[in-house]
Amino acid sequence: MSIEKSAVAAQSPDTVETETIAAAAVDAAGAAPRVWIAIGSICVITLIWGASFTLNDISLAHIPAMTFRAMAMVAGACGLAALTLAMGHSLRVPRELLGWIGLAALFNILLWGLFSTFGLKLMPPGRAAVIAYMMPFWALALSILVLREEINAFKITGLALGMVGLACLIGPDFGDIVHAPGGFALMLLASVSWAIGTVLVKARSHTISPMTLTTWMVAISAIPMVVLAVTLEDFDWEASTSAWFALIVFVIGSTLVAQPLWYSVVMKLPVSMSSVSALAVPVAGEIISALAFGETIGLPEAAALGFVVSGLFVVLVLPGLRAGRQPVGP
Repeated sequence: MSIEKSAVAAQSPDTVETETIAAAAVDAAGAAPRVWIAIGSICVITLIWGASFTLNDISLAHIPAMTFRAMAMVAGACGLAALTLAMGHSLRVPRELLGWIGLAALFNILLWGLFSTFGLKLMPPGRAAVIAYMMPFWALALSILVLREEINAFKITGLALGMVGLACLIGPDFGDIVHAPGGFALMLLASVSWAIGTVLVKARSHTISPMTLTTWMVAISAIPMVVLAVTLEDFDWEASTSAWFALIVFVIGSTLVAQPLWYSVVMKLPVSMSSVSALAVPVAGEIISALAFGETIGLPEAAALGFVVSGLFVVLVLPGLRAGRQPVGP
């Protein structure tokens, strides 16, 4: 037996247990900051994307749907490329990843943009957001089937609480949704498309930085969107000041800030955790929409906020607390 093995064998059980606990504490200490960073990112994403549905509604009243998306994507791609280079990331990607990036762009950006934009034209922004952000339900199913992610009671409970929160928002206006089947169908397709795209990103997330990935996805999606806008729509470039302002704020907030943050969260956390965090967006959107248009924030919105925040706590924080340490990642 070597000297090292003899030394290990000579350790008392108490010593081994102490070292094991210490090692676990080090792992937890290293993982905790990652989760708190993810939680901070989720808060920023929630506020920006919550406001984006109201911004879209303002712009779409004056700018054709595909033209709006085309302009946002072109401006966003240019801004993202500049930010990516300024942050020291490379825009070069391995040739073998181009097919994966193109597929991720199709579901995350292009189809999501088309479905959600036209869906917004057929139903109020607050209710449209609720339908679109049913994405976690589809993402959870896909993460089990495709990524073989482990599902536990915390994730199931968190998703259930979030869905109850969405139900609180839908309940008072269920009749409006029933009478707008076209808008409902488009927003549902948007949510499924986003779920597929999220799983695609997670499947190979270790191969590229979030900034580089977002830049390429937006740039790739901009090409067919510009073609569709020029071919199918007629826009004379005359729109209200509020419409242009809403478009600019949407590009800066949603495309340049929120999207890279979202893909960073997706890369850090399992899909079953990151997707649940998206449930807070429609609640924020409903509250922001009410504040913007002078509407009353009532019991449904308050109940929805309570359920969604509880769901996020169960998924992101409670597992670490139950383990007797700070919140930790997967």
